[in-house]
Amino acid sequence: MKRIALCLALVLCCVIAAAAADTLTSGDFTYELLPDGGAELISYTGSAENVTIPNTLDGHPVTAVRGNPFANRSVQSVRVAKDHPYLATINGVLFGQSDRRLIFYPAGLTDAVYSVPDGILEIGDRAFLGNTTLIEIRIPDSVTKIGIEAFRKCSALETIWIPDSVTELGDGSLSICENLTTVRLSESLTAIPTNFMFRCVRVTSITIPDGVISIGGSAFERCDGLETFVIPEGVTTLGNFILVNSPGIRSVVIPASVTAIGQHCFDLGSYGSWYPNPDLVITVESGSFAESFCLSNGIACVTAAGADETVYGDNDSWLVDRETDGIH
Repeated sequence: MKRIALCLALVLCCVIAAAAADTLTSGDFTYELLPDGGAELISYTGSAENVTIPNTLDGHPVTAVRGNPFANRSVQSVRVAKDHPYLATINGVLFGQSDRRLIFYPAGLTDAVYSVPDGILEIGDRAFLGNTTLIEIRIPDSVTKIGIEAFRKCSALETIWIPDSVTELGDGSLSICENLTTVRLSESLTAIPTNFMFRCVRVTSITIPDGVISIGGSAFERCDGLETFVIPEGVTTLGNFILVNSPGIRSVVIPASVTAIGQHCFDLGSYGSWYPNPDLVITVESGSFAESFCLSNGIACVTAAGADETVYGDNDSWLVDRETDGIH
C-alpha cells in the first residue's frame, strides 16, 4: 500500500510539474507554447508605461494573445513591429490580425470619442477596462462579440450602441460605468449576461430585445436610475439579484413566459437583511409563475391590463343563413 501511495504521489507531482511548465516567462511576459510551436502571450508583468511587444518570445513567434495581457497594469502605450506575425496597432490601439480582435485600448490615448474600425469582429476581454477619457464608443456592424468586462469601469463613458451583428456579450461587459446614460442593445441577443450593467447608476431606461430568453444574475444590480423595467414575452429565466438594490425602480413587467426567478431579484438591503422594495409594483399575468413568486415573497403585484379577455358589445354571429346551413 505504501508503494502504491508513493507511486500516486509521484504521478501527481509529475502532473503538477507538467501543468506548471506550460506557462513560461520571457522578460516581463508570460506565455504558453502552442502545438504548432508558436507562443500565446498571456500577461505582461512589468511596470513600464510604454511597452514594446516582441515578434518572438524565446525564439517562438507570438501567434496568439489570451484576453488583454495589460489589464490592470499602468501601460500607457504599446508598440509592435510592422512585420509582427500576429499583432498590429492602428492609431495606437492593439489588434490581433488573424482573429480581427481589438485587444487593448491603452490608457495613454486621450480621445473622447473612439470608433472601432469597420471589419473588426470582436472586442476582446477587458479591452477598455478602466478607461477614464472616452465619453462615447462607436461599434461597427462587423462586430459580433463583446468580451468579458470589455468596458468595465470606463468612468467617463456616457453612450454606447451595440449593433445588431453582435450575438454575444461577456459577463460584466458594461459594469461600473457610473456615467453611462444611453445604451442600445443588439436585436440579435438571446441572453443578457451576469453583471452586465452592475452599478450603472445613471441609466434611466433600458429596452430588452425581443429575442432574449434569459437575464443573468446581477445584470442590472445597483442601477439606481432605472424606474421601469419591461421584460419581453419569450424570456424564461431571471437570475439572482437582477435588480437588487435599485431603489428607483417603481414598475416591473413580467410576462407569463418566465418560469424561473432567482433569489432577491427585486429586493433592497444587504446579505442577511433583504426586504421587498416598498415602492415597487410588478405587473404579472393571472395564474402565472411570476404572480406566485410575488405572492410568496411579499411583493406587490397587479394583473396585467387586458388579462380579462371577455369582450362586451353586440353580437349577431348566431344568426345563421338557413340556406347555407341546410335548414329549409
